[in-house]
Amino acid sequence: MKALGLVLAASFLNASLAFAATAVNDEMATAIAHSDFAKVKVLKNKGQSLDAVASDGTTGLMRLAGEGDTASVREALKLGATPEVKSAKGETALWYAVYGGHEELALEMISKGAKADGVLEASKECLLHYAAKAQLSKLAAKLKVATPRCLTQRNSDGQTPSEIAASFGDAKLAKILKP
Repeated sequence: MKALGLVLAASFLNASLAFAATAVNDEMATAIAHSDFAKVKVLKNKGQSLDAVASDGTTGLMRLAGEGDTASVREALKLGATPEVKSAKGETALWYAVYGGHEELALEMISKGAKADGVLEASKECLLHYAAKAQLSKLAAKLKVATPRCLTQRNSDGQTPSEIAASFGDAKLAKILKP
């Protein structure tokens, strides 16, 4: 009976620590997402990571990128947020910028070294697929050069980025994305 009590106590302690870590991660991610950089600096000085993944699976930088908040993305990066941190699905802040249709922000992030490669496991899509869906022509042209293997990458529906662009009626983009 005493052993069972120790096991239950250890289990409770582990759950409590996990909850506390999630709360801390949520606090940092939320501070970044709300561009509360005074609070971010305080939390950072307390040892909290700017790359904390919140309970929703995102970082503050991902949230800012998804909103297209270029100035705040720049500030978060300046403070030390890492653009290469991935969500559980394998997305980075750059993916969130593309999802949001924020072409100029995505281009700026790439120019500053954000990696544009990678394929999402579930959908088999790369950033070029999403650029085609959002009809982001300048970004698609940049990604074509940066990630040429994505030109022939087929998603889980069997479509290449060029075929996606064509399905959205963008013949010009479809031509640009032809391998």
